[in-house]
Amino acid sequence: MEKASEVWDADLWLEVNRTTEVRPSTGQAARMFSMNLSNWRHDRYVEATYPPGHLERLATELDGRTGFAETGRIVWQMRQIALRRHSAP
Repeated sequence: MEKASEVWDADLWLEVNRTTEVRPSTGQAARMFSMNLSNWRHDRYVEATYPPGHLERLATELDGRTGFAETGRIVWQMRQIALRRHSAP
């Protein structure tokens, strides 16, 4: 077990720090990215950088894939971290 960081409390220790493989279906990934797109597509930077038609096509393509059950095409490495608070003796 190692101390988590100087940023956190002195009694906070890193209990678990590992990566694990996640294999969402194409539909699950499309649904997640579609929800993200709906939140940031009207951001000033995004609107200034991408033409409206491009964003609309992206939204349409993502929505069209949300029902896909296909697996094995998307593989992510996700970090899992667990912290434990230890009281001073």
